[in-house]
Amino acid sequence: RVALDPNPIDLAGPGAFDRLVEAVPPEATDRTALMREAARATLAAPPVRIRGTLPGDLDRALKALPDDVVPVVLTTGTLVYVPGPDRQRFVDRVRERGVHWIALERTGILSGVAATLPDDVDPADPDAFATASLDGVALAVSDPFGVRVRWLADPNL
Repeated sequence: RVALDPNPIDLAGPGAFDRLVEAVPPEATDRTALMREAARATLAAPPVRIRGTLPGDLDRALKALPDDVVPVVLTTGTLVYVPGPDRQRFVDRVRERGVHWIALERTGILSGVAATLPDDVDPADPDAFATASLDGVALAVSDPFGVRVRWLADPNL
């Protein structure tokens, strides 16, 4: 695993997890518990961390992977922070590189993915806040945290 982040946080650092939890409402104890489990898993098998941004440092992150793996890029709520033209450059670069791309991003911010959504998906519906996609094709929509998921096709296909 390689993590590309403009400002990576070292979870092993003193107080690092507590700083992350400050961004979560105090009543969201379920999210904090899930974050704690994710932090434990990350500390047990930490990724290679690369300071960088999309799309500019995507090639550098992919180059850090071992030669004998199938590269898969994962974005989860990331691309909303990438300006529109750079967002499209990222999508274009992923396609040019021929790597698989799994995304859970805000519904509608990726025009190519949005074009694959059925007509009955309303981006204003809170349960369609995010779209899960594989290689640019919508597979499901969900609430912001993926608690309520509506599969658009049989996920076992």
